[in-house]
Amino acid sequence: MTIKKRLRIICLGFSIMPLMIVYWLGKNAGLAGNNAFEHAVALALMSSILLGLFSSGAVKYWFLGKQLEKIKEFCLAVKDGSYHVFLPVPNESSDIDDENEMVELMRTMNWMAHHIKLNEESLQSQKEELEQAYTKQLIVQKKLENRTKQLTEVLHKVRNLLDHAGQGFVSFGQELKVAPEYSAECITIFQKEIAEESIAKLLYPLDEKQEEFVTNVLEKIFTVEDNFLRETYFTLLPSEIAIDCTYIKIDYKFIHKESHKEIMLILTDVTEVRKMEEQIQEEKDILSMVVKVVTQYEDFSDAVAGYTAFCEDELPGIVQADCLISEKLSTIFRIIHTWKGTFAQLNMQNIVKELHNVEGELAALREEEVIPAAAFIELISAYSSERMVSWLTDDTNILKRILGDGFLRQHTMVNIEKAKLHQLKEKIRHWPGSSQKQEIALGLEMLTYRPFQDLLRAYPEYTVSLAKRYEKGVHPFVITGEQVFVNPETYHDAAQTFVHLFRNAVAHGLETMEERLDAGKEESGRISCKVQLAENDILVMIKDDGCGIDTERLKKVAVERKILDRRAALSLSDDEAMQLIFADGFSSASCADDISGRGVGLYAVRSEVEKLGGKIEVHSEMGVGTEFRLIVPLLHSI
Repeated sequence: MTIKKRLRIICLGFSIMPLMIVYWLGKNAGLAGNNAFEHAVALALMSSILLGLFSSGAVKYWFLGKQLEKIKEFCLAVKDGSYHVFLPVPNESSDIDDENEMVELMRTMNWMAHHIKLNEESLQSQKEELEQAYTKQLIVQKKLENRTKQLTEVLHKVRNLLDHAGQGFVSFGQELKVAPEYSAECITIFQKEIAEESIAKLLYPLDEKQEEFVTNVLEKIFTVEDNFLRETYFTLLPSEIAIDCTYIKIDYKFIHKESHKEIMLILTDVTEVRKMEEQIQEEKDILSMVVKVVTQYEDFSDAVAGYTAFCEDELPGIVQADCLISEKLSTIFRIIHTWKGTFAQLNMQNIVKELHNVEGELAALREEEVIPAAAFIELISAYSSERMVSWLTDDTNILKRILGDGFLRQHTMVNIEKAKLHQLKEKIRHWPGSSQKQEIALGLEMLTYRPFQDLLRAYPEYTVSLAKRYEKGVHPFVITGEQVFVNPETYHDAAQTFVHLFRNAVAHGLETMEERLDAGKEESGRISCKVQLAENDILVMIKDDGCGIDTERLKKVAVERKILDRRAALSLSDDEAMQLIFADGFSSASCADDISGRGVGLYAVRSEVEKLGGKIEVHSEMGVGTEFRLIVPLLHSI
């Protein structure tokens, strides 16, 4: 209901109410039947009704005036979003008590519109800021999408490149588990998916000791903070591994980003390179053998004849000899070891490898406390004379292929000449009494004499090349001393065993280059060999400037190898302990290779020297070096 209608009702009420009271009073006074009274009341009633109906507008105007219209216009303007409109009222309330409430309402509405306008401006400003931020966000998002697309393309290209680089790229963190991301080449190398695999077990799947060692080293690398120490630990890790006949080269990259650490492995298949290197090395070995044989032809000829005689005549004789099996085995073992050294000087790789294998089987049989006769016969039968000679034939066939068949005929001619010389000496021996017979026979024999140094001439070059194999440095040297002429056949076997002295000087005597520098020595070691005549003896001095012989270690090894018990070892003097190195089967090496470590070399040297009636002396000082003095009598066969 509108205000106007309500005002009409109120005006009508207030107009009619008094008439009704007057009428009620008049009726009680007895005027109910009076026509004049009733006409007056009716007329007053009609006047009151008309006044009530038409006075509402005046009342409305009196109470609200134009304020209501202005409020309506104000509200419509605000509704349309126009907040700058104001109702015409004072900004502050008046102290007059009869101030129209509508004025207060209008003032409040003005403040409301004002605050709405302020909020609108603030909201508009915030809206503009949000629109700008949204626009920037769209730009950044677009750039981010483009950058992400570029990075994805780059990552794809990098992944593509890594997958086709022919190398395996794999990384792992401190837990030592392979990260999920690795190149496709890794699958080719390991023949499986490797995510979450243990890196140590991946490198050494069948070697628990190596796996444990690699694990320990990697843990040290991750925990250590010193860069130099970390790099030192890296040197302990394998640089190359073999997986199913495939050679894999490994490079390591340590990555440290804030608190995150990881190691990247770069795996390269170098199998073809290794095969090529082996082929090149094989060709080098063949050429080296050719050069050695050509330059040391007499030694080669003697070795061929001597080894063939050993296989065809001497070896069967040893097997059939009436002695203990252990003695037969030791004799064969020692001779095989010496022949291996002889052919190694000539770089005859095939026969050296085969003799090393035989030597290994003989060594294994010698380890038995009781050697079964059947096992000895089976082993000897497996290596027949024909088979052992065939190893030499393989090497000589290579020489024939390169040098031609004619080069071996020289030896035949020399053999004929030596035979004739022997026949001539025999004829002279059977001459009837002649005062010059002895002198002539000695003169003929001396035609075959050679300087003792010639029997050792191959050792200097052999020693230097051997040092390179052990990654040690040795200054080149020559055999020095006097020219002592001897019958080469008399001293040949002994001179052949001297190879063990030069081997030991390199393998056990000389330190590595780093160790020598740490000890204040020059990087490369020095080995010397001097021959001189001392009255009726030949003195050979072989000396090195290495680490010397540790007698306490010799005693310990003797106990470990059950050569002596602990009490006997402790009772030895240093000189007595030094003699342990000449015991059969004694070696301080932890394992044997094709060069040394069998424990028979020095035993063979002493045996051959003592056969000639000589002796060996050894002088050693820790940190200074070792000298062997071999003293053998000057002998003539006549």
